[in-house]
Amino acid sequence: AGEAILGYYDHSTKELFVRTDQPTLSPASQETLAHEFVHSLQDQHHDLAALLPEGLDHDQSMAIRSLVEGDATVSGLFYASQHMSGRDFARIFEESDHGAPPVPGRAPVYLQEGWQFPYSYGSDFILEIAGAGNYKPVDAAFKDPPRTTEQIMHPDKYFAKPREGALPVALPPLTDTLGTGWTFSETDTLGEFDLDVMLRENFVDNVRASMGWGGARFDLYENGDNALAIMGSRWDTPKDLDEFEEALRGSFKLFHKQGDLWTDRGRYFGTKRSGDTLMFVSGTDPAAVQRVFAGIQP
Repeated sequence: AGEAILGYYDHSTKELFVRTDQPTLSPASQETLAHEFVHSLQDQHHDLAALLPEGLDHDQSMAIRSLVEGDATVSGLFYASQHMSGRDFARIFEESDHGAPPVPGRAPVYLQEGWQFPYSYGSDFILEIAGAGNYKPVDAAFKDPPRTTEQIMHPDKYFAKPREGALPVALPPLTDTLGTGWTFSETDTLGEFDLDVMLRENFVDNVRASMGWGGARFDLYENGDNALAIMGSRWDTPKDLDEFEEALRGSFKLFHKQGDLWTDRGRYFGTKRSGDTLMFVSGTDPAAVQRVFAGIQP
C-alpha cells in the first residue's frame, strides 16, 4: 500500500506529507496537498482522533472514514478545478482514479473496493448532502456522522427521521460447542458494503439482495490450522431477509453439495435461520461445522 500513497495527514503528530520525485509538485501532487490540507482543517475544527477513536467496529469506521475522505476528495478537486489550467486539471484524472488512491498490488476485489470505498462512495455522499456549494450540511455531518456504510450508500437513510442504526446481532458462543483446542479469535461487524461485495464476488446478479441490511456480525474461531467463522445477519423486513437468503444460497450452486453442507477446496459451509437472524457458518473442519449447525436454535 505504501507505493500507492501520494500523501497523508497524521492527526496524532499534526504533520502532513506529500510524496514527489520531481523538483515541483505535479498536478496530482498539488491536488493531494489540497486534499491532505483539508484533513488538517477537519482535525482543527472537528478533532479526527475523537471522530475515529480506537476500537470502532468495522462498518462504523468505514462510514465515518467515508465522510472524512469524501469531504477531502471533493474539496481537493474543487480546489484543482478553480486554481489549475484545464490541461493540468485533466492530468489529475490521467494520473489517478478521480482523486482516490490507486489500488495497491494485485489485491483481491474485496480489498480493492474496500480501499476505494471511502473516496468514491464518500465523495458521492458529500455531493448528495452538500447541494450546490452549500457546505453547512457537511459541517453538520461531522458533528453527527453517518454510522453505517448503508447510510453512505443511501444518503436518504442518513437523513431519515428517526435514523436507523445497525440492529444488534447475537451470535452463540461456540467454544464449548466446538470442543477441545478451539479458541475464540476475533469479532467484528459487516455492513451493506461487505455483503454486497460478498454476493457480487460469488456471481449473484440480484444487485438489490444486500439492500434492506439491518446489521451483521461475525465471530472467528481457530484450532491449529483449522478455522471456523459464523456470521449472523438481520434485515429490515422479512422480505429483505428472504431475498438475501435466496441470493446467498444461490451462490452455493457454484460448489459441491456434501450432505447438508456445501464444499469448496477444503471449506464447508451452509446457512440456517435462528429467529429473525440468518446464520452463515463456514469452516475447514466439516464435523465442527455440523456441530455448530446442530446447536443453532431455530
